[in-house]
Amino acid sequence: MMHMNARTFAVAQIVGSLDVGGTEATAVAFANALARRGLASHLVSLREGGELAAKVDPRCIGRVRSYLRRNHITVAHCHGRSPAYILTVLRCFTGLRCVLAFHDHFGTVGDFPGYQLLDSILLRGVDMYYAVSRPLQARAKRLLGMTDNVCQFIPNGVEASQHPHRFTQGHMVIQVGNILPVKDHDTALRAAAILRQHVPDLRWLCIGHMRDHVADHVRSLMRTREQLGLTDCVEFLGLRADVPDLLKQADVGVMTSRMEALPVALLEYMAEGLPTVVTAVGECGSIVQAAQCGLVAAPGDAEAIAAHLQAILTDRERASRLGEAGRAYVMRHYSLDAIADRIEKTYRKLLRQRGLSPR
Repeated sequence: MMHMNARTFAVAQIVGSLDVGGTEATAVAFANALARRGLASHLVSLREGGELAAKVDPRCIGRVRSYLRRNHITVAHCHGRSPAYILTVLRCFTGLRCVLAFHDHFGTVGDFPGYQLLDSILLRGVDMYYAVSRPLQARAKRLLGMTDNVCQFIPNGVEASQHPHRFTQGHMVIQVGNILPVKDHDTALRAAAILRQHVPDLRWLCIGHMRDHVADHVRSLMRTREQLGLTDCVEFLGLRADVPDLLKQADVGVMTSRMEALPVALLEYMAEGLPTVVTAVGECGSIVQAAQCGLVAAPGDAEAIAAHLQAILTDRERASRLGEAGRAYVMRHYSLDAIADRIEKTYRKLLRQRGLSPR
């Protein structure tokens, strides 16, 4: 058991599931970073298996309440709407005393009418609303009437490589992101077909979960890959535990999404020192332009994406310069330790405001 001094308190990062994705990765990273800072740090998942494998078991509500009380948790940091909705209910109806923070990772998903209604009812009373992009922050302030003191822009954080990226003599593109329609791998395939005409030894790796509920979409992508003659060029690798190693082997990181907030994958590209090509969605374009670490295309523009990738893959000096700029920018602005420090300070402020002294 962790020894806790007078300034230590217990905090739980709460997720809907432990699927592999940016939300879950952020929760795990925060839990580990806060533990390194000496806090009693917990990671709580509401259910086993994939996020859409089953609806939330009502019995989990009681189990979560018991777990929080048994472990004297005074800060519940919810990643995703399901955990935040449940913790709001627990606070309202069971007398659970804790600081409640909601972390919004999900692009424009909250703009759907059902979510707008639930958000306006169940998220208005959270103690802190963390948004990973400025559009999400603006939406929360508009919909929920929040001020900057309650609704803060907190970007995702990563740990940057301490060494410059070593480029190979090959031409490998890497695309990290679950295989979902919103990630627009259709455009990626069209871009790969165009790019291969100029880069014959192109290798394009797509890494991400292929969930059962998008099986038809995945089959469609495989048919398109075959029709475009890319079966020996574009690889769908599924979930991989060796993503850091694959990033080290790559020459450029790409994102073709039609909707994002602040994807962890983009920061991972930059942290490794990879040049990037992204679509202008969420914070992606603004970060790449601010860091001067890559090139930006409009969503769905396969021709522009292919041209940008060709420009980087055929100019090693430029690729190295862009990659180093991205790595330096991440170290300055998206250090996990710096973001964990900022979050811990808000926790302590909220604990004082609610009269919940650190245990």
